[in-house]
Amino acid sequence: MTAAQTTQGTPSQHQPDDLGARRAQLRRYLIWAPVADLNLALDAFQIGPEGASVLPKPRTHAIVVLGTPVNGDGTPSPSILERTRAAEIASAHPESLLVVTGGTVANRFSEAVSMEQQLISLGVDPTRILREPNACTTLDNAAYTMALLENVWLKAALDHAKLTPGADPRLESVWRKAVLDEAQLTIITEPFHAPRALRLFAAARSAYDVTPALRFAASARAAQPQLPPHERLVRIGEMVLRDDVQALLLRCIEEKRRLSIGW
Repeated sequence: MTAAQTTQGTPSQHQPDDLGARRAQLRRYLIWAPVADLNLALDAFQIGPEGASVLPKPRTHAIVVLGTPVNGDGTPSPSILERTRAAEIASAHPESLLVVTGGTVANRFSEAVSMEQQLISLGVDPTRILREPNACTTLDNAAYTMALLENVWLKAALDHAKLTPGADPRLESVWRKAVLDEAQLTIITEPFHAPRALRLFAAARSAYDVTPALRFAASARAAQPQLPPHERLVRIGEMVLRDDVQALLLRCIEEKRRLSIGW
C-alpha cells in the first residue's frame, strides 16, 4: 500500500490541541451571528490569488486546499486531481505554506494524505505542506486550519523575536494578533462550494478575533469527455439535462441552502 493509500498517515507535527473546543467556539459564533460575515465572504469570492503577491514576513500566506473524497480503492478521485491548482499557485508564491485539510470522511482513506501526495508528485516541496487530517466538514476545515496556522505562525514569530513560548503570555498574545492580522489565506475549492467555505473562514476570523485577508482560487477542472446530447439525459419539468449537469445543479442548490442557515 502506498503512502497515498494509508488510512490516516503520520499526524502533522504542527497538529493543534483542543480541536473540539475550537470547533465549538466557531459553532457558537455561527449560531449567534449566522449572517454577520457574508459580505466579507462574497468580497473574497471576487478576489483572485494574485492579491497575495506582496507577502508579509515571516511566511504568513497560506494556500488552503479543502478536502474532497478519495476513491473507494484509495486512488485519487477526479475532484482530488482538480486540486492540482494548488501546485500552480504554490509555484507562483514560493514562500507560501500549503495546508491540506480533510480527514477520513467518505471511506477509510484520508483526503489530506491523498492531496499531499498529489502535490508532492507535482514538485511541491514537502516541507511547505502542513497536513490537517481531522476535518470531516467545511466548518472543521475552517476551525482546524485556523488553529494549525495560528500555532505555526506564532511559533515562527516568537522564534524570529527570540522569545520563549509561554515566558510572557501578554507579549505572546500581542504577537499572535499581530501575526494573524497580517496573514493571507487563499482558499482552494470548487466555485459552487466557495461561498459557504469562505463564509465559514470569514466567521472564523471573528470567532477567533483575528483578521487575516481571504482570497479564493477555483480548483482546476480536469478534462472530461463530453457526452453526445442524446445520452444520459434527465428531464426536470420542461428542461432536459444530462445527469452530471443535474447533479451539479442540485449541489449548488444544497450549497445555497446550507449557506442560508449559517453552515
